[in-house]
Amino acid sequence: MAYFEYCTEKDLRDEGVTIDEASPTRLRYLIRVASDRINRFTGQIFQPIVGDQYVDGQNSPLVYLPGYIPIIDLTAIQIVSERTARQRTSVLPDRREFTVALANVELSQDNRMIEWVTDYSTSGALPWWMGPTEYETWFPRGRKNVKLTGVFGWLEGDKALSTTTTSAATAGDAKVVVDDLTDWESHDWAIFTLTGGTVMQKISGVDSTTSSLLFADDGPSKLSFDVPSGTVVQSFGRTPMLIRRAATRLVIRDMPQLSSEGGQQDDIMQQAIVEERIDNYRYKIDADLISQRIESGSTGDAQVDSILQQFIDEIPTYIGMV
Repeated sequence: MAYFEYCTEKDLRDEGVTIDEASPTRLRYLIRVASDRINRFTGQIFQPIVGDQYVDGQNSPLVYLPGYIPIIDLTAIQIVSERTARQRTSVLPDRREFTVALANVELSQDNRMIEWVTDYSTSGALPWWMGPTEYETWFPRGRKNVKLTGVFGWLEGDKALSTTTTSAATAGDAKVVVDDLTDWESHDWAIFTLTGGTVMQKISGVDSTTSSLLFADDGPSKLSFDVPSGTVVQSFGRTPMLIRRAATRLVIRDMPQLSSEGGQQDDIMQQAIVEERIDNYRYKIDADLISQRIESGSTGDAQVDSILQQFIDEIPTYIGMV
């Protein structure tokens, strides 16, 4: 998917946004803008990304995506030799490994890092009297030289569902009939494996009477592509509820700017503490300084900032050597 959409048109209509205030097309644009702002603020992605991701090897047993984006489902790892840096001459053993099997790695740090776990005999590497020990293996250093294939992103729900369509559906339909609805829920991301690759769309609910995954009945949230019978559909969860709420608030905050550029800034200033009294001492903060702070490191909404900071605080800190 080329764009990120963390809330839906229905979320905004439920908050009171009318057709006169914003059309479905306009709302979808604002949703994408708000979602991109959340990505940039947190350094994370809150919907599944399917396919290949290239990361840097660091002559270390660890590799990870930028920002420690979670790895949902890892299906393959490959070292791209032409992107790998040359090894300098050294008396130390060459610990780099150029063939990676999934059985030899594991996910750590809440599925944010990939780590070698293979045990090696020390024969030929260390003196024999030291006995067997774990011999550390490295991903070779290079620029984007480790290719990861799988599903990536920060979701909630912690599920791995798979079902198959039992009849064809076309773009514009409001449902897809499948053979198993077990554990599917509203707002889950449905990943369709089609002949030309994978595509995804958020479901609006399920209908057990027709064994169907449902999509919105109107607007651009209907099924946006053709789905043949026999298509495999997977889900690994949904965009976190708090992120959905943050995106909804950001869209609503952006709407006054359509008619008044000063509306949003005035609302932000009302949330800020501009004057404070302590005992017999009182001070007032220059409004220009508050404006500069708002523009430099905030979404403009104190509640949204608090929500996003909670997610940032969960991201592990790793200091390694290259």
